[in-house]
Order: sequence, then C-alpha cells, then structure tokens
Amino acid sequence: MDKFKNLFRADLRSLAAFRISTGVILCLDLIYRLIWVKAHYTDWGILPRKFLVSGGLNEFRFSFHLFNGRVEFQIFLIIIAFLASFCFAIGYKTKVSGFISWILLLSIHNRAQPLLNSGDAITKMMLFWSLFLPLSKVYSIDAALLKVKKKISDFTYFSVANVFFFLQLCMMYWFSVVTKRTPPWMETQLAVYYALHIDQFAKPLGIWVRQFVGLTKFFTVYTLFIEIFGPLLALTPFKWGWFRFLGAALMINLHFGLYLTMEIGFFPWICIASWIAFFPSCFWEFFQKLLDKRLQSEGHIYFDRDCSFCFKLVHILKVFLILPNFKVSHAQDSEETNQLMESSNSWIIRTKENKDLLRFDAFIYLLDSSPIFFLFAKIAKLVPIHFIGTHCYKVVANNRNAFSFATKYFNETKEFKEPSKKVKVLLSIIFCYIIVYIGHTLNIGYKLPREVQGIGKTFSFTQKWTMFANPRRNDGWFVIKGILKNGKEVNVWTEEFGKVSFEKPKNVAKQYINQRWRKYLGKLNKKGQKNRRKYFSRYLCRRWNEKYKGDQKLDTFYIYFVKERTLDPGNEFKQKTRRLKTQYCLGKKKSNNSKTKLKKPKRKSVLEGYL
Repeated sequence: MDKFKNLFRADLRSLAAFRISTGVILCLDLIYRLIWVKAHYTDWGILPRKFLVSGGLNEFRFSFHLFNGRVEFQIFLIIIAFLASFCFAIGYKTKVSGFISWILLLSIHNRAQPLLNSGDAITKMMLFWSLFLPLSKVYSIDAALLKVKKKISDFTYFSVANVFFFLQLCMMYWFSVVTKRTPPWMETQLAVYYALHIDQFAKPLGIWVRQFVGLTKFFTVYTLFIEIFGPLLALTPFKWGWFRFLGAALMINLHFGLYLTMEIGFFPWICIASWIAFFPSCFWEFFQKLLDKRLQSEGHIYFDRDCSFCFKLVHILKVFLILPNFKVSHAQDSEETNQLMESSNSWIIRTKENKDLLRFDAFIYLLDSSPIFFLFAKIAKLVPIHFIGTHCYKVVANNRNAFSFATKYFNETKEFKEPSKKVKVLLSIIFCYIIVYIGHTLNIGYKLPREVQGIGKTFSFTQKWTMFANPRRNDGWFVIKGILKNGKEVNVWTEEFGKVSFEKPKNVAKQYINQRWRKYLGKLNKKGQKNRRKYFSRYLCRRWNEKYKGDQKLDTFYIYFVKERTLDPGNEFKQKTRRLKTQYCLGKKKSNNSKTKLKKPKRKSVLEGYL
C-alpha cells in the first residue's frame, strides 16, 4: 500500500506552484477573452444567442453567459471570473475562489463552444480535480492567515483526489497515443511534417523545421515515445523522486517545443503548469540547498497589536517573501519597542545584529532577506523608489485604522479538511464515468445512450483526446473581398483598402489573430457550416459599417477560401479557391432585367435587429 501511495503522493510546494501558475494562466486567458468580448460573447458578435438556440449549443450544457446578450453583462461576468482566478492564484479562500473559477469557466466555455480547443478541456478538468487538494497549505494568503499556525514537517500528501488528478493528466497522452495508430504516425512517420505544414498553426521556427524531412520524422517518433513513457516515468515506483522529476521534465520539454513551433494558445502552458504538480520533494530540497544561506536569514518583526491590517500584512509578507526564521511579535510586548513604535509611528524590524529598522527601510531589509525577491531590494534602494516608498508608508501608517476597517472581511482561515468518504466515492464514480466515456469515443465496441452522455456534458466531464491523431492535409487561408458603397475594393478581414490579393500571406497563422479565432475560422469552410457563415457575415457587416460611414460603408463582400493541400515530401502544393458566401450588407440591389414592378417589403439591413 505504501508503494501505491508513493506513486501518487504529491508535494505541497508543487501543488502551490500549480495553483499559482494555473491562476495566472486563467487570468491571462480572461484578459484575452475580454479584448474580444463583444465579438465572441454578445448578440452583436459571431455567436448570437439566436444561433446557439437554433442548434449551436448542446441542450445538456448550461451557461450563465446566456442570460443576457449585452456586452456590459459579459464584461461583468469576466471581471468576477478574473477576481476569482486572482484569489485562486494568491491562495485566498482557495476552495471558494477555485470553485467559482471552475463554474464560470464551464459557463464561458459553454457560451462559445466553437472557440474551444484541447487546452480548454484539460484546464477545466485539472481545475476540477484540484478543488479537492490542499493547494493553499504553503505559499498562500490562507496559510498566512491560519488561526493556528503549525510548522510543516512532512510536505507530502496523499488522497484519492491525488490519484485522479495525476491520472487525468497521464490519460490525456495515453489515449491520444491510442488514436494515433494511423499511417502518418506508425508507418511513414510524417505526422509532424504534416502538422507543421498546417500554416494556420505554424510559427516561424516550425516553418524552418519542416524543411528537414528527416528531422520531422525524428520528432514524430520522439513525440510518441515521450507521450507513452513520460507519464510512466512520472509514476514509476523505483527511486520515486528523481524518476518522477525526469518524467515531468520530459513532458515540459515536449510542450515547450510545441509552444516554440505552433500557435496552439494556452495549451502548452496549462500542461506545463499541471506537470509542475508532479515535482517531487527531492526537487524542492535540492532547490532549498541552493538557497540555504538566504533561508537562514533571521530577524524579529514588531507591529501594532491594535492594528488588524498590520497583523495580516506582516504574516502575508513572511509567507510570500519566504522568511521562515523571522519571528513576529506585538510591539506592545516590550516597553522599549512600544516606545519606539509610538515615537516613530512605524513597525520595527530588529536584525540579527540587533539593529532596529523603521518604515520603508524595514521593508527593504525583508526584501533583501528573501531568497527569491532579494534583487528587488537593490531597486528599492534607488533614491526615487525609496522616496516614493517612504511616502506611501507614511500614508498607510497614518491611516492604518481605515485600512483595518477596509480589510476586516479578510478573516483568519481554517485548516484544509480532507474530503469526506461520500465525496471520495463521488469522485471515484466521476472518474469511472470519464474512463467509460473516453472508451465510447474510441469506438471500441459500445456506445453510451444519449442521456448518459448528457450527464457528463452538463459538467464537461466528457473528453476526447485526438490531438493531431491524423494531421489534416488540407490547409489554407481566407480572402474576404469587399465592395464599398463608392465602388472601391477592400479586404474586409484585414481592413486594407485597395485591390485584394489572393496570394498566400507571408505568415498565414497571423491572419487568424489568435487561437479563439483560429478555432472558429478553422471550421468555417467545412460542409454543414452554412448557418455559422451566415452569422459570421452579419458580424462583418456590423463591424465595418459601425466604424466607417458615408461612401466608405460596406455594400457587398465575398468570402473565399484558398485551399492548399499538403502532399508528400518532394511534391508541389496544390491550391484551389472556393467562394463560400456572398453577403449584402446594405440590402440586395434590384435587378434591372425585372419585367414587372412588384411592391416588395423594405429589406432590413443586417445592422438592424440582429437578435
């Protein structure tokens, strides 16, 4: 049993690193979503609720973002999600903030499913399993504000949630390998060659690498090898620590390579953050030895007992600056320190040389004693920074009662509680469901009833890992040729005036703006996407004609897709241009050949009544 536990035992410091990095990724993702909130999440954009209700949204999925189609409402929800993700990153009310982040992540995913990729799928699953782990035991505000502070002697942790958390990540690769039993992976080893020739994804380094067919064949074999044996190394029972670190390091290396060569959004980064959770205790002990001298820094912090804000701030600084050997006491405990605090209106830090430091100089000493942030102490000593810091400190010190009132709801936190037996049983059922559902997607002899699939879809437990299982050979780029009211030609997508070129762009990936647009546009040229093209066209009309007025209004445009097929090495690429859609933004013109004049109802512009 001990050997089994060692396979899935997690280090609390690794879990804290996962929490911080995942929280930062969630915050950055929400910022990117906020930039395109009007285009992606409102009735004005490419996915109005009318489109979703008419068949674009699975009936089993829920979304708070569907309650209202206005941009203000969507911004409000994104701000709430950002605040929750930020609190999750710094470890404040970690369980609550993590749960809110997860729920709102499901909501925004379900609001705009055509924009999602594998990174979104693994993010919500790793976030879900992490809700049942002690993410805030170390390096968090929750740890700083604990009612009863205990020194942690054993940084390892095991529970059934650990097992599911680790296996969830490993399964993504193993099931992905199962779907890669295709000729490009198993016979010709040209999978990476084809993948890097998908210009929608290829970065400059990827474009350079794909010139070397032999190198792409090596990377094809290397990728399969790492996806199989990397997770196995991370879960090996032999010399648990360093084998686990080696497995995690190999997987991080794989994803960093993906980031350098392909435009696939946050997928590499969330995977790297998840593999950091695998880092064993021996890694942190080795890291600790490198910083041993600075970790030995000592001092004594004195603060005002009557200032609740001071109590919270001092303990937060001690945790986040990693100052384990610093003592914390009330200034009133000693007549000497009490008089010094009263006369200087300042906290006091007494160094190991028995020297008393006050105000911003005391903060600089804490920075200098930190094993991580010591370099910032040199910046803080610069005259302009020191002047500003001292002034800010005086403002805080003179108004500490007001700050105490403002932070009164930042209460002391409680110790993490192990999930109950009922919760563990529920988690086991969910994990078994996930395994069964993945088997259902692999077509291995059974199909789940639609209602059973719906249970998983409600909470996004459904998974299908087929990333580049059979890299597509058909690639291309869009050309959206527009005619203005004054008869001039424009490129509607890039907003470039003048004759529209159908030549291949120097960087096709940049034409897709970001991963959300890339995912959405990637299916626009497929069969059965007539409805999606209709709403996309209406969006383009609105976007242009709200920005340009008079004769520069957009009258008509045509969406073309230039398809380029990737052939085997040594063969030329084949191109074919196809018109996908013709859109009249100002109403279709009447034909001059009409023999009879019929009174027709006035045709509405797509600028009006888009919901």
